[in-house]
This record gives sequence, C-alpha cells and structure tokens, in this order.
Amino acid sequence: MLVEVSKIFDKSKDFFNNLYIMQEKDISEYSVCLAEAFKGYVLFEYLSGGSYDIEKMTKFWEVSIRTSFKSLLGISADEKTSSVILLKENCSDSTSVFEYIKHGGLKFFKLFGIKNTLNIMNFENFAEKIKNKYTTKNCTYLLAFATRPEMCGKGYGSSVMKPVLEYLDKTGQDCYLETLKEYNVALYEHFGFELKETAVVPNTDMKLYAMLRKYNK
Repeated sequence: MLVEVSKIFDKSKDFFNNLYIMQEKDISEYSVCLAEAFKGYVLFEYLSGGSYDIEKMTKFWEVSIRTSFKSLLGISADEKTSSVILLKENCSDSTSVFEYIKHGGLKFFKLFGIKNTLNIMNFENFAEKIKNKYTTKNCTYLLAFATRPEMCGKGYGSSVMKPVLEYLDKTGQDCYLETLKEYNVALYEHFGFELKETAVVPNTDMKLYAMLRKYNK
C-alpha cells in the first residue's frame, strides 16, 4: 500500500489549493488520462511494438507512477483528470529494479514482451544521459503533461501548467522535460522553456527535444 506522498506535496499542498493533488486512489485515472492523451504519439507507438495499444500504455503509466510515487507530484485541473501534470522532485533520482518489479513490473514485462521491454529500457537510458547533461539537484523533472483529447482547446492545460511554473519560480527550481514531437517545442517555449538539444534516438528516426526552464528569480 502506498502511504507516503512526495516531499513536493508536503511543501506545496497549500499553494495548489485550486487544483487537485494526486492520491493513491487516483493513479488509475491518471494512467487512463495519459494513455488516452498520448494516443498516436510516435514514442509510445514505438514502445508498444509499432502500433499504439491503450491497454499496454495504461499499464505502462500505472507501473511508472506507482514505482515513483514517493517522489512524484501529480496535479490535475479537476476531479475528472481532464488535464494532468506529473512532476518528479529531483531530476537525478533513479528508481531501482526492485521497486519497479514490486509495483507491477513482472506483469508489465509479460504484457510488453522482452523486445519492447528492452526498447523501453534502452530509450530511458538514452534519455537519462541527455537529461543529466542539463540538470542539477535543484531541478524538477516534468515527467508528463497531458490533456484528454475531448478536453483539448478548453484551457485545462494552461490552468495546470501556469500554477506549477509559478510554484517552481517561488521555490527556486528549474524544470526539465523532453518531447519527441517538434510541434510541442513552440508550446513549451511559450511557457519559458529553452531548447537545449535535439538528438536522434538510436536505431530509430525519432528526434528527442531536450528542454530546460530556468526559474524566474
């Protein structure tokens, strides 16, 4: 049972009083939101084995959230998780294989198969090396930012992102993210992120865009 919440949550629960903070009971809904929002996203098609699979990706997000729950802050625009953000409080934190298996990794391996699991691990190692080039312990990792397809264009995303960035400015934290969609680069630049590097994912034609936002003093 997950009973411990993120240190970020301890510091920020009053700051996000107009939003909804993820609790253990919300993990499934967050996973569904993320799986639906990233449908057609080239990275997750690749990690699903060539075609996007909602069931696989829902499980992917559920295991990922449960494994890192102690260091994650999940924020949603409303109780229906119309738009969500996942923040990891320290970019340099890494999750042990033991923790991953403990929170459902074995079922995950069975669902994805050996080849796709290896692809996921190889991508994460590749992305981690790039992230470590531009981040410090004083940097929060924006793990995911997503809006349910039917809610896009209604302001839900901004209603979550803006308070998050205000909080990071207030607490003196930089923020790092990566995207594999070129269209998203301009979106994140609008929020103050700077493109630091464009790198081709090994053995694919996918490009990873590494972005960093320095906090406003």
